[in-house]
Amino acid sequence: MKKLFLTFLLLASAATALNAQTIVKGDMNDDGKVDVSDVTMTVSTILGNTPLQTISVGDPYAVDNTAVLGKWYLPSGTYFNFNSDGTTTYPGGATYEFMPGQSRLVVYTAAGRPLKVFPILKANDQYLLTVDYPTGVFSYITREEPVNTGSSNSHDYVDLGLPSGTMWATCNVGATSREDYGDYFAWGETVVTDSIESTWSYYQWCDGSVNTINKYTGIGILTELELDDDVAYKWGTEWRIPSHEQCAELLNSQYTTTKRTKVYPEGQLPVDGLLITSLSNGKSIFLPAAGFYMDGRSHEMGVGGYYWSRSRFEWGEALAYFMTFQQPDVVTAQNLLNRCCGMTIRPVCTPGVNQ
Repeated sequence: MKKLFLTFLLLASAATALNAQTIVKGDMNDDGKVDVSDVTMTVSTILGNTPLQTISVGDPYAVDNTAVLGKWYLPSGTYFNFNSDGTTTYPGGATYEFMPGQSRLVVYTAAGRPLKVFPILKANDQYLLTVDYPTGVFSYITREEPVNTGSSNSHDYVDLGLPSGTMWATCNVGATSREDYGDYFAWGETVVTDSIESTWSYYQWCDGSVNTINKYTGIGILTELELDDDVAYKWGTEWRIPSHEQCAELLNSQYTTTKRTKVYPEGQLPVDGLLITSLSNGKSIFLPAAGFYMDGRSHEMGVGGYYWSRSRFEWGEALAYFMTFQQPDVVTAQNLLNRCCGMTIRPVCTPGVNQ
């Protein structure tokens, strides 16, 4: 009974909608939802009373393994690279076999002994859902490579091979994963801003109105945030909010490609956002469509991404630069908005260089 309860919890946590065209994680009977019948079917499968489902993505998986070719990553970060000749680069393994009728992926050692067996319950073009029969624990083998390439003061960053050498953080300030929105801040403030506070009445660097701004004023004077007013600097001396120029570099089509996409965090609904991929090394970062706060209200959450730079508009003290992506595919760093608005922040890092 204890195992069955654990199985129920694990299956429930896997209930994530992928999209209208694909499947739902944990939906065993393809009715578009996860309920008791799915738990019953899963438990029955684990106990050996129900055969595993035949895997299909559009067309059924071919006997020749073509549908599973390429890299698949385990939750631990270990990957399998299934090649067209039936070999794999998994450490200690030499060959693999996919059996559609039994929905099992088997990796063999060089001596021909099974090294790892993956009973596959569900699949699409992004993940394979497997189950450990002895424990009832589910795992997702995904197509996605771990993106972090380094860390500074316990915060991970990605090297996108940009000419400036700028490293971009893997998540927003206040977030614990790449898909989390994180916290919202008015420009130049280090205290979290909520929707109500996204007006001049609450803004730290004025006396209640846009006409009484008292810091970062004047044409061409103090146009970038000082360290004390840079919330990313709280991550450590190598971190900053990106400059206007760094945002423009990130979105420059000579260095990166951008694509609207969704990610599928386990146990949560899909998160829409922007995938930015390096043209030089293939590494990428994901910016969630967190929207922004303005005039006491939230705007475009789940639709558009709005990310502050540390740069103020040279010719107007009330405005600061930000980068954005919106529907359908507007992606740009050439944007200005009132400094009192609340936006998310994706920090940048220069390893080995204190600001």
